Amino acid sequence: LDECGANAQLHAAVASALFDPGLLDLPPQLAFIWAQLQRRMGALPSRLGRVQRYASVAGDAPLQLRWRLKPSPHAAALRYDAEMIDATGQLCLRIIDGESTMSTALSRLSPGLRDRKD
Repeated sequence: LDECGANAQLHAAVASALFDPGLLDLPPQLAFIWAQLQRRMGALPSRLGRVQRYASVAGDAPLQLRWRLKPSPHAAALRYDAEMIDATGQLCLRIIDGESTMSTALSRLSPGLRDRKD
């Protein structure tokens, strides 16, 4: 995790022929963590932009989530692209122009991060 984005390791819990819609929740969750650690704000999802699915994900397969910040015209808007890549390096899912709305008031959703002293 740095000022440009974050990487996360995750595991899908679906059979290979299915799509787990819970995967779509992971980039906004990472946006919330990023906003807390980098800006001391909370961030709630406001849109996903475009979602592209390229491949099925094997059940309990490890995935790499690559989340990258994009420029935003509004200070309160956190814009990003996210990619989920399987263990073979194949792109499985991409979210383009995801967006979350940041606010210091939303920090109350994660008091442990809000109150840290670094």
